[in-house]
Amino acid sequence: MITKDPYGVLTSWNESFPFCDWDGVSCGKRHKRVTALKMNSKGLEGSLSPHVGNLSFLREFLLTNNSFKGTIPHEVSHLSRLRALYLNKNKFSGVIPTNLSSCTKLERLDLGNNKLVGSIPIEISFLSKLNTLALDKNLLTGGISPFMGNITSMELFSIARNPLGGSIPDTLGCLKGLKGIYFGGCNLNGTIPRSIYNLSLLSDFTMAENQLTGSLPLAFGVMLPNLVIIQLSVNQLSGLLPQSISNCSKLEFLEMINNSFSGKISIDFTNLREINSINHYGHGEVDEMKFIGSLKNSSKLKLLELSYCNFQGVLPSSIGNLSSQLSFLHLDGNQLHGNLPSSIGNLVGLTTFSLATNRFTGKIPSTIGMLNNLQIASFYENQFSGQIPDEIGNLSMLIELDLDSNNLEGYIPSSLEYGLGNEMTASGDVYSFGILLLEVMTRKSPTNDIFNDDLNLHKFVYMALPDHVLNVIDSELLNFLQEDASAMQTSTPDAMKMEESLASIVKIGVLCSVDSPPQRMNIENVVHELQHILDTLQNI
Repeated sequence: MITKDPYGVLTSWNESFPFCDWDGVSCGKRHKRVTALKMNSKGLEGSLSPHVGNLSFLREFLLTNNSFKGTIPHEVSHLSRLRALYLNKNKFSGVIPTNLSSCTKLERLDLGNNKLVGSIPIEISFLSKLNTLALDKNLLTGGISPFMGNITSMELFSIARNPLGGSIPDTLGCLKGLKGIYFGGCNLNGTIPRSIYNLSLLSDFTMAENQLTGSLPLAFGVMLPNLVIIQLSVNQLSGLLPQSISNCSKLEFLEMINNSFSGKISIDFTNLREINSINHYGHGEVDEMKFIGSLKNSSKLKLLELSYCNFQGVLPSSIGNLSSQLSFLHLDGNQLHGNLPSSIGNLVGLTTFSLATNRFTGKIPSTIGMLNNLQIASFYENQFSGQIPDEIGNLSMLIELDLDSNNLEGYIPSSLEYGLGNEMTASGDVYSFGILLLEVMTRKSPTNDIFNDDLNLHKFVYMALPDHVLNVIDSELLNFLQEDASAMQTSTPDAMKMEESLASIVKIGVLCSVDSPPQRMNIENVVHELQHILDTLQNI
């Protein structure tokens, strides 16, 4: 029964209209019997009536993305003509009805993203015409039955995000038409059966976040030449990363993060022109990153995550030949040294760039200022030296800049606005001064872990004014200003003047760092107020 219909979808479901004209209902042209119910994304809530089993001519039953709950009625098995059953993205609970096997013409079954429990019924394997089986994002247990290998018509098999457990049955190698296999986050263990590598039509190969062991065959890319997605991250795979992946010319996503692969990266990316995302491979042998040059033809590359890969040597200047669409580049946690190539300025699409925890030396190249889309730059724990290039001030989109633990000198360009990404203006300088003042007074940077989307440095201090200012001021600063910090809690005139002066300094920082530039304190007024505070402090 439907308990909620926010869009009034069912208002037409009454005797005033022929049922074939009801919203979401389709009928056959000759016999005027209901052949399809299509009610996707209608905001419907309630339970699925067992009377649906009376629609004996129904071929398509689509209820995707609603809020149906309760069990799937066994009467669905009466729909002998049913070819497509989509109940995904609802709140169905209970077990998968075993008698769904009576729907012998069923081709597409999607029960994903519900709250179904129990095991995958062996009876599902009787559906000889099934080409799509999607049971992902439920609470299913009991492993993968070897009988699933009997559904030789299957092209897509998705059971991701279920606590199934167990191993991958060798019989799945019988599914010669399989194009997509989605087993991520299923608590699977053991090795990937050799028979899986015989599924030459496979395009999507996703088994991330399991406990799979063993190695990949050296002929991996020759056996599976049509792969578009390889997702094997967060497992316990070992051995060499197959060089034959170079043969997967359609490859778009290569994600191997958190495994135990060994050896250097020997993949030649020259022919992988479609690749969009490359994730790191774990701690292999010392690697000089010679493969970088072969990525120059990968014009669609957007993500290159190569953190903690045991890379060493100088970063090749060919890094600048990577795709202008590259948005995410992480090389942190390696042993790279030498200068950062000036060619890095060619990567104009970068939004996130991390070189943290390496051994880079020399100056940060001025070409960094060409990265106009850059939002996050992490260069901490290196050995960069010299002046911070003024060109960094051109990065109007910059939200986070971390240069900690280097040998840099000079000043951060005044046009940077600590994450607001505004244009270079006088009010921008005031903002920078205000944030700097708050940092000095609180000893907290804008990137401190206590800050999030709802709390920043400005708001943190603002909430302490005017009565609790001592709670946010750095205790070491208080000790410096007053040998006995406890004296600040007394009611003596001098102590009160000290507290008022500190509150005034903090208030200036707050007024200078409001989000709206026109509302920021004028710099002349800032100078005047600070001089007045200084005079007061000198007279204490």
